[in-house]
Amino acid sequence: MWRPWLQTARPADWRGTLAWLGVFALTAMFLFAAVAARLPGTWVAAAGGSPWIVRATLVLIVLWLARWCAALVYAMIPGTPVVAFGRLRMRARGRFLQLHRDELADVWVERRPYPAGETIVVRGPEPRTYDVCPLDWPGAEHVYRQLSRWLR
Repeated sequence: MWRPWLQTARPADWRGTLAWLGVFALTAMFLFAAVAARLPGTWVAAAGGSPWIVRATLVLIVLWLARWCAALVYAMIPGTPVVAFGRLRMRARGRFLQLHRDELADVWVERRPYPAGETIVVRGPEPRTYDVCPLDWPGAEHVYRQLSRWLR
């Protein structure tokens, strides 16, 4: 409930960094507004006369929405694996591939040459294997955890 239903891994390249900077700037702007803005009197009255309760609630809401916004923005970056609605969507061999959770036979971590390093690998319905993403991408551990849950 608190986490986005969409699991993604942010690429460790310029596109991922640019997406992170955009989400960070948007979050910082809304956090500043939540802390510095003038609060409606009815909200403060509903919180028992304490404006800090209202501000803390606004900050928590902004942080929660920022996680959702980050997941959606990262999912739009080409090459980012997306795990949602029982499907794994990823870029494999130059084209987009969608695997349903029932089509996955196995998931493991394998060592690849230098730029990739440790990589999440899945076995599809036929005996083909697909590289999902490097394990050092931020959020890749959540993708791996979700995929391994599907195979239990």
